[in-house]
Amino acid sequence: MDITQPPYTTCYPELVGYFDSAGKLRLNQARHSVIVRCDDAVSPGGYETTESFITEEDPGFVDAAAMNFQLRDDSIVFRKLPGFHSS
Repeated sequence: MDITQPPYTTCYPELVGYFDSAGKLRLNQARHSVIVRCDDAVSPGGYETTESFITEEDPGFVDAAAMNFQLRDDSIVFRKLPGFHSS
């Protein structure tokens, strides 16, 4: 499939010209996310962090030392991002 022609360009109009924009800043999108201890998330050219919670602190993991990154019911994330669903 040629990604510069329909049907690709009609299905994904926001990507038209993506590869033609040399030097243009492109950001990874991290929306409605919890980002912990990630320098790339706060550096220029890192992430577009719309409606995300970024922290250098444990946001309320059950047991990070044991690699259990499930959030406790009292996690700050639920206050910072109303409606946030953890899985």
